[in-house]
Amino acid sequence: MSSCRTGLAFAPDNVTLLALCDRSAIFSATVEFDIASMELTNISWRDRWHVVQGSGGHRGEDVDGEGIATLPSGAVFVNHEASFVYRLPSWNSWPHATELPTQPVGILPDYVARGLVSNLAFESLAVRPGTSPWDSPLLILGLEGPLSRDFQRVRRLLEVNATSGEILCQKAILAPVNNPPLYLTELVALDDAGSVCSGRFLSLWRSWSASAGNEIRLYLLNTAGAEDVSRCTSIVQGDLGGPSDCVLSNLAMVKMDMLLRWASNLPLDGRVPVDNYEGMVLVPPSALGRASYDDLGGVALLLVNDNNDSPHQVGTQFVLLRLRFAEESAGADDNATVRNSSTGSGFDRGGAGSASTMLDPINENRELGNGESLLSVIVACAAVAVLLSMCVLAGYCWFHRTGAKQRWRGYLEDLASPRDDFALSSSQQHPAGAVNPLGVEYRGCAVTLVGQPMSADV
Repeated sequence: MSSCRTGLAFAPDNVTLLALCDRSAIFSATVEFDIASMELTNISWRDRWHVVQGSGGHRGEDVDGEGIATLPSGAVFVNHEASFVYRLPSWNSWPHATELPTQPVGILPDYVARGLVSNLAFESLAVRPGTSPWDSPLLILGLEGPLSRDFQRVRRLLEVNATSGEILCQKAILAPVNNPPLYLTELVALDDAGSVCSGRFLSLWRSWSASAGNEIRLYLLNTAGAEDVSRCTSIVQGDLGGPSDCVLSNLAMVKMDMLLRWASNLPLDGRVPVDNYEGMVLVPPSALGRASYDDLGGVALLLVNDNNDSPHQVGTQFVLLRLRFAEESAGADDNATVRNSSTGSGFDRGGAGSASTMLDPINENRELGNGESLLSVIVACAAVAVLLSMCVLAGYCWFHRTGAKQRWRGYLEDLASPRDDFALSSSQQHPAGAVNPLGVEYRGCAVTLVGQPMSADV
């Protein structure tokens, strides 16, 4: 049995770990943790399924799967690096199967299909369940590298309706300058938005060269405020080549914040050497003996490497990281929120001294004349007050229904906080059924290694 691993997901039962291999196979395993320390204690491989093309001229051929995602309903998806994303049979039918035929979800736009670069195409996959029975789940795919006509540091994210296959939104990331280049390998949705339009993600990046070896980075992505680039057949740095091209400097890109750098000269926790890590998944709180992420005090992130069946690598190895929530007190104080003193970012609540800047609708020096004039002024003021109340109510409904509340929260957090500090905050309330019910705030990095790496070849 092959020992390569390129994607991880927990099955809809939240107990079974699924590991996708880019040799057209999916493995299942039972994963055990120590409840007290949260350390990974055992991985027992159980079953193997062969993934094949289920339709079209390539029926029965292998699938070069890179990312895997599941839904509570039992739906399972994989992305094919060279083509797009596929639906697999429902999880409930897997115990009776040895082969899993795929069914395509949608069709790529022509400029995307023609622009895919070999071995740098669809590498990562995340999912967000629908928030209501009539709301379709969303699939989020990330391109490992640029499209052939894009600037070399551009990486695109695509949001796809899992039912219709329609591409709903595209956002662009400008990868950090690095030699060798950094490539996007995995995505995990971090909040209930979980969408390319206004969500936050953990993203796994890697680079490799013969001289420097592997380098792994973990970034927080915030897509709120980034521009939809669906219209851009290419994203260029210099002159436009056509009417559908977009200039990089004119676009609002996805915000990035580095949480972790792991390299040959920078071992994890000062002792764990780096390898070719490609897959990651959030561990369900129940697997760690907790009822929720709040009880866990953060999230547990399980990473796995792809050893490419190479005898020169460490074999299949799992690493468990913990990202802790920011510590919050009942009463906020000046030390609880980090402000950017260099820019003066912050918010003035105002006070009695600011009242003089407000405009009084009635001039105190004005002579009213008689009772009728006073009555007309009162009626006019009352009408204005009613109109303003209606506008406020309409604005409130729009603010909450369209997701603007979450987008503005992201804008204000970015203005008020340094870009390099990060932690997870459990203060935000989320609807039932969210993928990973978390909010995110920038309050000091809190990424730690839990226990020891575990080797688990099959």
